[in-house]
Amino acid sequence: MQDFDRLNRIAKRLQERYPRGTRIVLLSMGNDPNPILPGTRGTVNVVDDIATVHCTFDNGRTLGIAYGEDSFRALTAEELAEESECEDQEQVGGMHLCRKSDIWICSPESEASDRGFRITAIFLYP
Repeated sequence: MQDFDRLNRIAKRLQERYPRGTRIVLLSMGNDPNPILPGTRGTVNVVDDIATVHCTFDNGRTLGIAYGEDSFRALTAEELAEESECEDQEQVGGMHLCRKSDIWICSPESEASDRGFRITAIFLYP
């Protein structure tokens, strides 16, 4: 019972900090057999009573982020502004791509960046 009470108090704090519609980026997923890749962005749907943050990710998957097992953060004001400037967005693997005109720009938070690759733009030719 003490564990549930502790998680419930944590859940209330998370509900205040990450209300429905908050944009997040996944930093790591612990022990999931089919994890979502780090750098994947998503939108918070709800935080339940045991502090699981349920999200719809930009790659189409829905999954709960488990408190104490997985890690994420809210997008910064700068990242939110960049998203609003995008004409289109794609999630490819762990890369978040934003299209501006005919240029696709890779988010620096993506998995490619974590592996030491720096993708600044991908050009698509019709």
